[in-house]
Amino acid sequence: MSPIFTHRLADPDDFMRMNEVISWLQGQSWYDLSVPRMSPGAHTVIHWSRLIDIPIALVALPFIPHFGASSAVFIAAFIVPLLWLMVLLALLPAIAKVFVGEDRANLSCVMLLFAPMLLFNYTPGRAGHHGVQALIAGFGLLSLIRIIRDDKGALFAALVALAFSCSFWIGAEGLPCAIVFIACLGVAAAWLSGNVARNAAVFGICLPLFSAALIPIALTRAEFSSLAVSWFSPVYVIFAILSGAIFVAGWGIGKTVYHKAARLSVYALLGFAAAWAFFALVPSALRGPFADYDAFDATSALNNIVEAQPLIHGLHFNRFMPVTLIPAAITFSRFLFLPLVAFVVCLVAAKRAEKEMRLIWLAQGVFLLSTLALTLFWQSRVGIFAEFFSLVPLTYLLVAGWDKLGQRLWDRPLFWAEIGAFVLLGPLFVVLLPAFVDHMPIYPDVALFPADAKAPPCPMENVLPFLNDSEGLGAKPLTIMNIGDTGPQLLFATKHRIIAGNFNVPGNADAYAFFSSAEDAPALAAARKWNADLVMVCRHASTLYVGSDYFSLGHMRLLPGKDGLLHFTNIDASQPLIERLIRGQNPAWLKPIEIPVASDYLLFRVVK
Repeated sequence: MSPIFTHRLADPDDFMRMNEVISWLQGQSWYDLSVPRMSPGAHTVIHWSRLIDIPIALVALPFIPHFGASSAVFIAAFIVPLLWLMVLLALLPAIAKVFVGEDRANLSCVMLLFAPMLLFNYTPGRAGHHGVQALIAGFGLLSLIRIIRDDKGALFAALVALAFSCSFWIGAEGLPCAIVFIACLGVAAAWLSGNVARNAAVFGICLPLFSAALIPIALTRAEFSSLAVSWFSPVYVIFAILSGAIFVAGWGIGKTVYHKAARLSVYALLGFAAAWAFFALVPSALRGPFADYDAFDATSALNNIVEAQPLIHGLHFNRFMPVTLIPAAITFSRFLFLPLVAFVVCLVAAKRAEKEMRLIWLAQGVFLLSTLALTLFWQSRVGIFAEFFSLVPLTYLLVAGWDKLGQRLWDRPLFWAEIGAFVLLGPLFVVLLPAFVDHMPIYPDVALFPADAKAPPCPMENVLPFLNDSEGLGAKPLTIMNIGDTGPQLLFATKHRIIAGNFNVPGNADAYAFFSSAEDAPALAAARKWNADLVMVCRHASTLYVGSDYFSLGHMRLLPGKDGLLHFTNIDASQPLIERLIRGQNPAWLKPIEIPVASDYLLFRVVK
């Protein structure tokens, strides 16, 4: 379902990004990242980078006189991802030509069709920053290759230092790929020495300089002493200084060390010393990238964000229930099979390559393996990086396969054999097998596989006009007690205030206490704390609010519903408030508001 036709964006983060851009265009300071209408009165700050706001704002500017700020930014959110996609389509062949030659490098862009997580981040309406972080990571690999081959190595060392400095400003998710780059560059500098070590030192000098130069651009003077890990702060300058020192010191010491193993040991010792110094200076980093989140958002909320869960959870199945193997098989086929094949290609190609190309293949494999491991065991959202680093090895395998087939077959048999090889390395495991196993229809699921073919469980289009009715609820701004995912769209599409949001938002814990409470008193206290006027819930309750064991078989019974059919129903005597509201069992202090059109949402007025 393309957002061009539905006006639905795939992620609440996209609406939140647009809210930030609109506030900036309407006069909010460059440094002011607060959201006054989110958790009103709590000075909510969304620590997102203005760097990502710039292209959206620039594209929106010509449309503002004709459509207004909100509509102009909405239009820009459809255009900007396609511009980033064009950068991706230029970057992929630039990397691929090193492995398959310039004449076949463009084939890597075709393989992009079978990287669903990566491609998703360049679809119209995807206004977030993840796609940009993938581009920076890819540019990191390209720069590493140019440094190893000493092909304008000093220039690319400086450029990639600037790119990673911008990545730090954009968000912490760029840090893992920066660390992998630093590790690979250290090995290359130690192994090849000479110009490679010198160019690595150029990177080591430029990285802290660029990172420090961004501090006054990104932060106010009052934030210069911050040691935040979860967003850009001087902590990243400390990281850049210590990382850069590895290469500068390694280059100096390496001039007097002539054995490769000894140079590797020097760089390794410098790396361990830098890591120790970093954690000694920034001990909060030991708590991980969410160290600066509040207790609720760093635990309960984060544990209910699907993309923040390890992908390995999707591979679990019950050996006593064979049917549970199906979703695990679909997950493996769609997201893991091709990256694993790509990693094997890296190992085999590295074994057959010589000198510099062996190092390049190993670096490609390290980028792929590290991001794949993070996808499996940390957060599935890192899969966009793993898919990116899979594309070139898969392209290499396809080209090598076609070359082998060309030596044995001719004419029509060769044509069909090449088509078969392409299907095997492209649509078979990502599109066709999951579609067959999950009984997906040919249209739209298979034919439009790169698009988001399914509507969200609670589209908001029908309820928004009711909330904006100037003769009704839209007559004045009200405060809405809402579930977190709905907050950014409500901010974007209405003038109302909201309590919960999709990031590190002060009201999230109280919204959780409100909707998950089995008793009225805590819920009423949360509503009064934020002076809530309305309560808005989706009929499809999130497990965050009802509890992960709410739908377990131990709590469920088959009971007849109002439609005369049997339904699995939770029989616990104490029900969370959100479930009671969905069932029509609202307490006396919540009065239902009838929505005049069919909607997946329920509205209630808080009696004060």
